Amino acid sequence: MNSNILLLSEDGEERKDQQSGATPLPSKTGYDTALCVASFILSVILLVLFFSAANAVKTGGSEIMSIESVGGRTLEEAYYHGLGYVYDGYCAAIRAIGLFCSSILFLFGISKLKSLKQQY
Repeated sequence: MNSNILLLSEDGEERKDQQSGATPLPSKTGYDTALCVASFILSVILLVLFFSAANAVKTGGSEIMSIESVGGRTLEEAYYHGLGYVYDGYCAAIRAIGLFCSSILFLFGISKLKSLKQQY
């Protein structure tokens, strides 16, 4: 009993197979589309997570910077005040790393989208 089965060749071309029991290959374009959408969504989620982490670091640095001693100006107070500026620098670095990572994911999605458009 022969049945016509639609198969995808390695180059993405559809062909009919006359053999019985042959299994069709999964659609690569569906996988590429899902990968493209997932990379866009993950880039936005990653950016939000990095910016919220940077905000938490900045808030902690501001709280450390506001520590004051009861007896007047001390060396520890100056240390904590300077440490607040260090945390502000960490905040900027976290934001920069987040922008870099999310832009890489976004560009990956754009390249997949361009390759999908070139196929059709």
